[in-house]
Amino acid sequence: MFVTAGVDLKFHEIGDTCLFAHQPFSFGNITSVSWSNDNGFITTLSENGVPEVISLKEPKHVKTVHVVTAVKDVSVASFQRTTKRFMGLGTYSGRCVLYDTKSKAIHQQFPDVPGAINLLDFNYGDRQMAVSSLGGNLFLFDVNNANVLKTYATPDVVSAMRFHPRDRNLLLCGLENGTLMQWDIDVGKSVHCNQLHSAAVSGLALTNGSGTYISVGYDNKFCIYDTNSGTCTFRSNQRHPLTSVDAHVEDNAVAIGTLFGNLYTYDVRNLIAPSASETPHNSKINRIAFENNKKLDVLLKGAAPESSISLQPEIKFMNYNLDAHVDANLPCCDAAREIKQVDGRRESPNALLKKEVADAVRTCAEELQAQIAKQMENLQAFILEEFKTVCDGIEKKWDDICGEFCESKGIQ
Repeated sequence: MFVTAGVDLKFHEIGDTCLFAHQPFSFGNITSVSWSNDNGFITTLSENGVPEVISLKEPKHVKTVHVVTAVKDVSVASFQRTTKRFMGLGTYSGRCVLYDTKSKAIHQQFPDVPGAINLLDFNYGDRQMAVSSLGGNLFLFDVNNANVLKTYATPDVVSAMRFHPRDRNLLLCGLENGTLMQWDIDVGKSVHCNQLHSAAVSGLALTNGSGTYISVGYDNKFCIYDTNSGTCTFRSNQRHPLTSVDAHVEDNAVAIGTLFGNLYTYDVRNLIAPSASETPHNSKINRIAFENNKKLDVLLKGAAPESSISLQPEIKFMNYNLDAHVDANLPCCDAAREIKQVDGRRESPNALLKKEVADAVRTCAEELQAQIAKQMENLQAFILEEFKTVCDGIEKKWDDICGEFCESKGIQ
């Protein structure tokens, strides 16, 4: 099962239409969706709203069971991977906390960051938490100690972010300028960097046994990459801007949402055309989230002792000088030096640009040809109708002349 979020939630099965829907208390575009580790709950957050915890234990009676009020102006919310008890919350003022859904209170507070927090995710085992801000920085926190491990100054605002579900050191980031960065948080640097998108990256997903990842963007493109080499292995241009994506690691299914509410489901073994399509929302699909992989959940439970959180009676408040952790010497993408690999062939950026221009020209030519053919068909119909009108007029005039002549000669 997976969920799509517009101004409401729609729940789907792979290859099937919408099963049921749910409207959160807070009305507006839903900007955060996160499943609990046992798939029994979902946390959602709407623009200018408050985080809500929704129970899915009875699919026919989906209901909101908790509303977070202890933290104000929340901008992003996400469950931890190993538990349904704790959620990470970020705010518009740069505050970041770990929230306890059982005690309904803040369990741990992290150092504030400059700028509104727009994305938050936990790594495998919940040992680290990555947070991005609209100030253009990426922060890595130690969850157990609530301290800052590293701060990275990214070339642009991070617009999409996702940790690898099995490799705790691998973090994927997509930027507003279309850049994709693959980080190794253990060594603290970007190991792969691509810029195949010409607009903001709107979503990231890992699939196919987590050996590949997918990016979608507002430039209508979705691309698939190999996580080991960082090369692009597939790229497709769609009709509409793409706004969200997620993948089910076990079933090889990929779901992509568009700006106009379209939902396309693909089998990663056949990406030429979607296996199913529908329009479950009347407007932009902001988020897509598949339920958690049961097999992966077993692995995470095995790793839980290593990343367990010690419960403290008091909230931890710690202050750090964030500037001291900033790594200013980050490798940035140089589009002129990037070598892309598509369908097994190595091509330069100029060659790829020529292909894109040729594809665009070909598409425009085909559309123009279709329009001309339609206009010619209409012109032909108009000319035939005019000829018929003229012929009818001539025939009637001839009959009138013949009638007058016969009448003047007394011919009947």
